[in-house]
Amino acid sequence: MKINFKKILNAINPQPAIGGLEINNLELRFIKLKGNNLSSISQKLQPGIIEKGKIKDRANFIAALSNLHFQITRRKKKKIYVIVDVPNINVYAKVFNLPSVALGNLEEAAKLNLQMISPIDFADTYNDWHSVGNSGYNENQIEILGALAPKSIIEEFSSSLEEAGFGIAAIEFSALSLIRLAVNFGVGIDIKNNYLLLQIGSDGLNFNIMKNGNLYFAHFYSWETDTKKQKQISFSDFKELITRETQKVLNFYETHWEGRINKVILVSSGLVKETISMLSENLSLEVQVLTLKKFNKLSPDWYSALSSALRGLIPRSQDTIISLASVGTEEGFRRYRVINFINIWRNIIFASLIFVIVVFGASVWLLINTMESVNLSDITLSNVSEIAELNILQEKAKSFNEKVELALKSQKTGANWSSFFE
Repeated sequence: MKINFKKILNAINPQPAIGGLEINNLELRFIKLKGNNLSSISQKLQPGIIEKGKIKDRANFIAALSNLHFQITRRKKKKIYVIVDVPNINVYAKVFNLPSVALGNLEEAAKLNLQMISPIDFADTYNDWHSVGNSGYNENQIEILGALAPKSIIEEFSSSLEEAGFGIAAIEFSALSLIRLAVNFGVGIDIKNNYLLLQIGSDGLNFNIMKNGNLYFAHFYSWETDTKKQKQISFSDFKELITRETQKVLNFYETHWEGRINKVILVSSGLVKETISMLSENLSLEVQVLTLKKFNKLSPDWYSALSSALRGLIPRSQDTIISLASVGTEEGFRRYRVINFINIWRNIIFASLIFVIVVFGASVWLLINTMESVNLSDITLSNVSEIAELNILQEKAKSFNEKVELALKSQKTGANWSSFFE
């Protein structure tokens, strides 16, 4: 019988629960999964706290996070670990190819290519990558998805979350989380087909190319770009915008890969029929609304947070998905587990010592009582022996006295022979 030490260690030091937290311009959305049970909590953000994916009002952002933390748990000091889903607008993601000979030093080769494609100074980014498989055109090529985001933006989110009592297990973006959700939980999704996943969100439009079940390209269009700071966009402008931006992404696909995308996965909680109609009529696209095999009653607005929460169920040692968190925050999560492990064993040892002390004390008490009982028995037995001996002596003394008294009486009553002999 093999002993699974990994399971034993996980039982002794379990991974803390990790939820999914989506951050957008208007709202914080948190989801926690426990078995088949889902709990969701949201916190509205006042206009101006986050603009174009950047924190503009740090104090009120931390206050909103703290309020969300209070809704999740009344324990202020408890750290709540999350997979954070940040806005797409400041994330640059792209697929690039590496020769298969690079497998020997894939990390270095991937970082070098990330540096080459970075739209800003590479030193000022947090970046990561993961493999999306072999190139369909060349078996000797490996396809890598890389992602980068400005350090300043990520650090601002990270420090605010830490200050409000949240711990960061990983940082991703909606394009990545939605593709993963569609592949793993979407109804009627065939990963052999190529799709355009379109999300109509509160802060803009997310256009994501899905190929071989992976994200290959992400394009975000902010409402603020088109409305020019107007509060609303007209339906005619919306229709023109959807058609124009969708065509741009389709053209991009055709210039980079063979074939054409003719299937769209739509993620939206409003204007669903209108969007399906305009895409099918204007661009001859086949549109299907993303529905889920599980949690199908959940609003599409929560899909990004749900996907991040599902990622949180993956053991940290097995999670190789892109994370834009700094090395420090990931190390912080591992450090938490080490400290937690030490604390658990400290408590076990402390409890064991207390148990030993109690048992030892009880044994000493029992031994002392036993010795006292034995001593008392010895004293009692000694006293009984002395009393018996005293009684015997008293009986002998009494017998002797009786004999002496009898002798004296005999002397008084006896004949006087002395005159006779005279």
